[in-house]
Amino acid sequence: MLASYGYPVVNAIFGVILVAITAVFLAMQPETYRRGAVMLFPPAQHGRIDETMTYMGRALRYWLGGQLIALAIVGALVW
Repeated sequence: MLASYGYPVVNAIFGVILVAITAVFLAMQPETYRRGAVMLFPPAQHGRIDETMTYMGRALRYWLGGQLIALAIVGALVW
């Protein structure tokens, strides 16, 4: 019985740790990993992929900003 609950909990903890470590490495040297991701595509597409990643990053920043604003508004209304 305990093992049936223990394995998913341990798995979830290790998953969170793995994501946190990956996030730290990506935050420390984002340009290195970005260049590596661009190199996965054919050389003729590198410029286009780099441009697309720039647009994706900007969209993600705007989305995150919107989420933070919505969170602040909901928090203020609940308070």
